[in-house]
Amino acid sequence: MYDETFTIVGPVDPRDPQSRPIVPYGAVARALAHSSFRVPHAAVHVLPVTMQTGRILLHQRSAQMRVSPLAWDMVGGHVTFEASMPLTAAGLAQASQATALRELREELLLTRARRPYVVPATHVRQVGAVGALTTGLDDPRAINVEYSTLYVAAIPVDASAAQLFELRDGGLRTWLDQDLVTWNDIVAGFATPGGRVGDALTRMIRHCAADPAFAAALAEAIAWCRECAPAGDAPDPIALTHRPE
Repeated sequence: MYDETFTIVGPVDPRDPQSRPIVPYGAVARALAHSSFRVPHAAVHVLPVTMQTGRILLHQRSAQMRVSPLAWDMVGGHVTFEASMPLTAAGLAQASQATALRELREELLLTRARRPYVVPATHVRQVGAVGALTTGLDDPRAINVEYSTLYVAAIPVDASAAQLFELRDGGLRTWLDQDLVTWNDIVAGFATPGGRVGDALTRMIRHCAADPAFAAALAEAIAWCRECAPAGDAPDPIALTHRPE
């Protein structure tokens, strides 16, 4: 079976774990990335926010998931390594943004006025620095060492949304439960024992508590989503690539 390759990342100065920015270093197979080898890799997470109301769309992870089953979380995925990716901070930023847009469109099926709705690139916005949301760095028992970048995506308030879960081997296709919540709902769920808040949301909440500038940037991004208007009929330059005859 094909094994996806993730992008290995780390501080720009390997001798200084606190140095920034985060840069790409190469590729690693999924099986090795999520193992005792603890290879740090890049990921993205996208917080869908409704226009006008600013409510946040979450989904409940499948009971079949190995990590955080039945927890409430947001859209996300790993940054696949491409041989053409520049091994620079700018190269990682560009790849992360493209991954965020791809994961959003693959995972979140939107319809509006009975027609498929494609979120344009202009309605996706990065929050904080590339790789700001980390996990596993300081836990030697963790097999997932990850630098994730957070994005928000503005979705029409009148759009219908659905998410389909499918195992990597093609089995067990099922629709996931969803809910529209407020930021206060997310924080309350995190503070409640047994609140079933997923790993990505947990990282986001903890980073907001540790970094007021990040929390302010997230609040500004959510407000920006409220002010967005649904995309028109113009084609998205990232979604459509012209191929000459």
